[in-house]
Formats: sequence, structure tokens, C-alpha cells
Amino acid sequence: MDDEDIVIEFDARVRLRVKRPAEHKQSLYFFNLYRAGSSVMEAVAEAIASVAGFAPLNIVQALDRNGVLLSDAQDYSRESVYLSGVEDLMDQMKAVPGCLHYGFREVPPGFSDAFDFIAAAVLLVRDPRDILYSQYSAVARHTTEGASGADIVKLRDLTAEITREAFVLDPHSIAFAQRIVECYRPMVEKGIRVLRYEDLFTDEGFSSDLLLRTVTEHLAPFLPDDFDPDAALAQLTLRIANSKALQGHATGGTYGMFRKLDAATTEQLNAALAPQLALLGYEQ
Repeated sequence: MDDEDIVIEFDARVRLRVKRPAEHKQSLYFFNLYRAGSSVMEAVAEAIASVAGFAPLNIVQALDRNGVLLSDAQDYSRESVYLSGVEDLMDQMKAVPGCLHYGFREVPPGFSDAFDFIAAAVLLVRDPRDILYSQYSAVARHTTEGASGADIVKLRDLTAEITREAFVLDPHSIAFAQRIVECYRPMVEKGIRVLRYEDLFTDEGFSSDLLLRTVTEHLAPFLPDDFDPDAALAQLTLRIANSKALQGHATGGTYGMFRKLDAATTEQLNAALAPQLALLGYEQ
């Protein structure tokens, strides 16, 4: 935050209307890392919810569109991107039955420790080194709308001033990559189903169909007996066809991009992210 900035803070009460869930008692949870097929994962979540009768709830997006900021991304070295007091909101969210919760790129400190619905959740991850590599160029295309738009503008200014190698090794970037993995560590250690972005590629590239099939197979015990995976696939295909942005996310992308960095940068990156790479099963 610039020294000349003036911050005005006030408490606000926000009421969100959520579609009434069907008879499902156990909510489902879709978690992501940044830059890890998150837009496609959201489309998958919405497709499953529409066919299975769950109420889709992207709480972060819903509040952001109403100008309510749950996070502060200006300081990437923060313990958490989330603002204080969010834990109460998250607890309320968990108490709502029959929802499909999605849209999370990270979770607040303590949320993973208290999260007990491991079997009813999935976590889509990506090599943190590729996340940083991708983040460098992604901010130039990122939307600046919503409550977090100003943060994207600040990050865009930073990436315009330094090289990619300098960006991925910047202490704030390292802290960011460590934080977004570590916030999920308790979930991973409890046994949440971890889906790796890199494992969802076929000869034709990233496969949104494979992601949908993998998720529905894992969550089958929580889906209705008459759940139709073909209908969910049709919904996903329709969403991708109607979204220019999703078409690129669903069919493009690659992995192993960090290998384009020079050897010295890669070595430093491996050392800085060693615990996080090990947690998610990535080789150095």
C-alpha cells in the first residue's frame, strides 16, 4: 500500500441469496491452487451442481462482485491473503447443507485444520514453479473488475519492471507460492483427493472431460443414484462453448514451463519451495 493512500474501513452486513438445495445432506467442496485450471474447475463444479441438484456457492466471487473484499493481495508476504474475521463466514458456509462450494484458490489459516469433510472434497493443484512462471504473464490479461481489481493493477506494474527470473525469485513471490500450498497442508495430510493439473493432459492437451470424469468418480458416493455423467458433460461442454475465456482455459495450457528458466534460477526455486514440492509430490 502506498504511503499516500487513504483507507476507509467500515463494517457492513451482506445478505446473499443461495438457491435452496435439494435433499442432499452432505455438501461438496472444490478447492484449487491459483493458475491450476481454476476457471475450468469452476465450470465443472457448476455442471455437476446443475445435474445433481446441489446449490452452487462461490462465496468469494459472490462477495467480490458486490464490492466486498475478503482478501488483501497487495502484500504477498502476508500470512494469509484473507482478511481477519473471515473464519466466521467460512464456518457459516460449512453449516449450509446441500451446497457445492467452489471458487477457492486458497483458504484462511486454520480452515484446513478444522475442515472435516475430506471425503467430500477435491483439491486441484499445479507445480508451484509453473504457477509463478505463469503468474508473471497472466497478470497482463487478468480482469481488474471487482473488489480486488486494484491489487491486480499493482502486480501488473511490478511485472512490467522486472524480468521473469527476478519475479519468480522475488521474496514476495516465494512467500506467495509457499502460502498457497501451506494453507492446504492439513487437508493434504488428512488425505483429501489431490488432483494434479499435469495428470489431466491427453495427447490433445488439457482435458476438461477427464477432469469432470475424475471428480465425479471420486465423489460418486455423495452424488444421487440417478446422477447422469453424460448430462454433466453436456452442461460442461455448453459452458465452455459459450465462454471465449473458458475455451482457452479448457483446451490450452501446458506444464513444465519453469524448465525454461536458467539453471541457477531453477536451483534456487527448487530450494526455496522444497517442502511444498514434496507435499504435492513434485520432483525437484
